[in-house]
Amino acid sequence: MTISDLVVGDAVLDSSAGLLAEVRASRRRVAAEEVLQLRLALRYAAFNSPDSIHPAASMPGSEGELSIAGDGAPGIAEFAVVEFAAACGLSADAGRNYLGDVIELAYRLPATLDRVLTGEVPVWRARRIAQHTVTLPPDGAAWVDTQVAGVAEKVGPITLDRLVADAIVRFDPETAAQRALEDLETRHARVTLNHVPDGILATG
Repeated sequence: MTISDLVVGDAVLDSSAGLLAEVRASRRRVAAEEVLQLRLALRYAAFNSPDSIHPAASMPGSEGELSIAGDGAPGIAEFAVVEFAAACGLSADAGRNYLGDVIELAYRLPATLDRVLTGEVPVWRARRIAQHTVTLPPDGAAWVDTQVAGVAEKVGPITLDRLVADAIVRFDPETAAQRALEDLETRHARVTLNHVPDGILATG
């Protein structure tokens, strides 16, 4: 059997146009599965909220609660993160990051999440937005959500950086002032005493 004889589903694809159509259909199925996985992750996080932690788990040295999204979002039972990562074939850090992103979306970026769930915004783009807003106060994250939700399918990291910076100034002035002070402290000028710029002649 040759490559041209391969069967996809119940049909033999024997034209370039047919193959491209199947590629597009496959990508739509992948995108739909990614949305389903996000829905399942949110459901899983809800099942494993801090309320699900057994009282004995709060003892020193035992499993406890993890805060993996921004301020105001619920935490998750620590053991649940490890089990989720294993089920997904991810490292513990990657599993934690994924759950943190979807919790951030659900509780602090609801308008953006709505467009993900309807298939209008790719999951990876929404996760990138969540990663930018996680350090913002709740009202700052809500403001960014209103700014980006309508264009979340095309917003880039430079625009996100600018919006987050604006949100910090608007909703977290103390952090904004601290960053401005740090920027001033890192600025410096270099003075070279033994260098004569071109065009200037010594006299005397």
